[in-house]
Amino acid sequence: MRGLKLTLIMCYFFTACGNTNNSEKEMEMNEQIEKILSFDDFTPQQFVDWNDLMEKWWFEDFKVNYLDLKNIIQDCIDCADITIVVSFFVDDQGMIGEVDEIEDVIDCPNRSIEELLELKKEVINSFKKLIIPESLRNVKLNVPIGRSTLC
Repeated sequence: MRGLKLTLIMCYFFTACGNTNNSEKEMEMNEQIEKILSFDDFTPQQFVDWNDLMEKWWFEDFKVNYLDLKNIIQDCIDCADITIVVSFFVDDQGMIGEVDEIEDVIDCPNRSIEELLELKKEVINSFKKLIIPESLRNVKLNVPIGRSTLC
């Protein structure tokens, strides 16, 4: 009987301790998730880092490796806007977690629905490969990705 009480006490103790650690981890994760930044909330450094990343990604990667290959011209005739507002968490290594699409503004009037769906998919897949700068890590971002032209 005494052994059974000791076992129950030990089980209770370890369960309680385990729950405390899980609660602390959950609180830490919730704090990180609650830090949602939109483009308008960026500090000057975050703004510079984000713009540099977007410019490099768009012109040195996505445009060359997708738009040019598909003969998609971003201008006022073919595709004026290729922008998707997305929400995602960035970890401490700059890796992008699951990307949720909030809204798309893809204005390519002469393209088929299939082409537009492929374009949107490729924008998101290409974007997910990026490493986000340190100033924008450990937060959830709600930002537009892509490019717009002034027409």
